[in-house]
Parts: sequence; structure tokens; C-alpha cells
Amino acid sequence: MPYCLVAYCLMPNHFHLLLLQQAEQPTLSDLLKRLSITYAMYFQEHHQHSGAVFQGRYKSILINSGNQLLYLSKYIHLNPSNLVGSQPTKYRYSSLTAFIDKSQTPAWLHPELILNNFFPNSPNPHKKYHQFVTDKSDQDQEIINSVVLE
Repeated sequence: MPYCLVAYCLMPNHFHLLLLQQAEQPTLSDLLKRLSITYAMYFQEHHQHSGAVFQGRYKSILINSGNQLLYLSKYIHLNPSNLVGSQPTKYRYSSLTAFIDKSQTPAWLHPELILNNFFPNSPNPHKKYHQFVTDKSDQDQEIINSVVLE
């Protein structure tokens, strides 16, 4: 598998994927084009919908540091806050539950790439990550703003 899915959040008009590239082929552009077209065709047929399904073109960023990786996962998991308020764990189209409860982790998702690297000495990295995501300091927001595309 050329890509490994680390975190995700599916929103009503867009989605966020945190992917680890394991090989050169296929390119990220090819993967996202195939994913978007396939889903759009399914959605349009299933809902008798015509026109665009997603809002705008996809954007991508290359992660250059561990800090950026950690805070990008936080941004992804907090993205549905405008839909569920202060309870992002209630949003069912996100990988957050897999990050905070090991028993909820499907085989195709790899939160351990973040949990094991950032909370290696913790007896419960899932609990530590949950605390990290729910902490809303101003410094955290500044870091998040510096690592995401808007």
C-alpha cells in the first residue's frame, strides 16, 4: 500500500486526510483525483445530484516536523467543532474515537504513528492524546494556524 491513513475527518462539503506516503507511486494527486471522482460518481447517482460535490480543489501540505504532524492531527480532529460544539468525540465521521479508544481502531487506520511517537512513555497514550486535543490554549491555536492551509 503506497499510503497509510493516519487520521481523517469527513465533513459535509470537504474532507481531511492525514496520509503517510510509503512509496512514490501513485502520486498524491492521482490518489485524490481517483478518490474524489469515484465518490462524486457514487454520490451523484445515489442522491440524483448533479454538479460539484466538493467545495474547491484539494490542498496539500508536506509535513516537515513532528510538531507539525501532531498539531495537524489536532486540527483535523477539531474540525467538526462547529457541528458538534465542544464534543468532537460525538462526531462519527472522524478518526478521533480511534485515537482515544484503542478498541475503536479499524485495521486500515494507523493512529499509532502519532500515539507511539508523541506519547511513548505514557501508560495510556490514548488518554494523553484526548487531553491534548481537548486542551484549548491560545498557544495551541497559534501553532495550528501555522500548520494548516486555509
